[in-house]
Amino acid sequence: MTADAAKPPAVSVVIPAHNDQRYVGECVESILSQTLSEFQLIIVDDGSTDDTGKIADGYAAGDDRVMVIHKVEKTGRGAARNAGIEAATAELIAFQDADDLSAPDRLERQKAFLDAHPEVGLVASPYMLVDEHGAEVGVKPLRRTGAALAEHMRRYCAISHCAAMFRTEVVRAVGGYRNGFAQSQDYDMLLRILERAEVGVLDVPFYKYRQVPCGVSMGRVEAANRSKEIAREFARQRAERGTDEYEVYLAAGKMPRILGAEAPASYADYYYRLSRMALDCREYGAMLRYVRLGLRGRPSWLVKYAFLLAAGAVHFVLRTVGLLDWFERTFRAR
Repeated sequence: MTADAAKPPAVSVVIPAHNDQRYVGECVESILSQTLSEFQLIIVDDGSTDDTGKIADGYAAGDDRVMVIHKVEKTGRGAARNAGIEAATAELIAFQDADDLSAPDRLERQKAFLDAHPEVGLVASPYMLVDEHGAEVGVKPLRRTGAALAEHMRRYCAISHCAAMFRTEVVRAVGGYRNGFAQSQDYDMLLRILERAEVGVLDVPFYKYRQVPCGVSMGRVEAANRSKEIAREFARQRAERGTDEYEVYLAAGKMPRILGAEAPASYADYYYRLSRMALDCREYGAMLRYVRLGLRGRPSWLVKYAFLLAAGAVHFVLRTVGLLDWFERTFRAR
């Protein structure tokens, strides 16, 4: 199906993709099956060495709503998304990663919200975490709205940029994603947007964020944590004097870099990570499922999982007596 070529798109959707041949087809299909048909889909093939680009070109050949931007060398997701932002022609823009999925009514309902609230610059939504096979881990909720959510973002990145929809002019006004951030480019951009635009919330998980097995180096973890700290520091600087020291940090080499090789991916690590995510989502059944899978693969982690199960028991008791929200606000800044 193709849209009327004379009718401008209502939403531009940007998908950066690098060696995502396993999932990119399903990802694209979730956009092509939207109940809102007037969209522009921009796939940025970011230097893929597998069949990602060929798969994307196949969709573009069959649907004139789809365009593909090919990059010969990998530039990173931030730069790839910026290329999509530059090519976007719609007044609204949404982002999606190449291994993730959108519910069929995502674009229609988020657009309807922004149409009904012209004062709002972006609409955020909770999202569903799923494992590599698409099984649901749990929903990451948004427990605040409006100004309270914007203020909370100064301490904790509660909004997923891929689960949100933006006014294109707002994204362009802040310059999109800043590539000097090795990690947390999305958090930095969201903080800059929230300084000039109101945020709305649709309390429906339209987005499925796929968790795949991957190795994570300590260097990557440290870069991510430091990048978040710097994003918050820059937000404080802008609040105090209207500008930040991003260019200064960049020139001085003070922006974190990812050092060290990726650790080999293991399913033991993967299932432990999913167990913790399920606990954060208050999905205790899913947590137990991944604990069982993790212990089956690495029984020597019994003590490690025992601590996680104990945390789950405390979590469950606090929720039962109505104190869990207070506990997370007080001790975890959630």
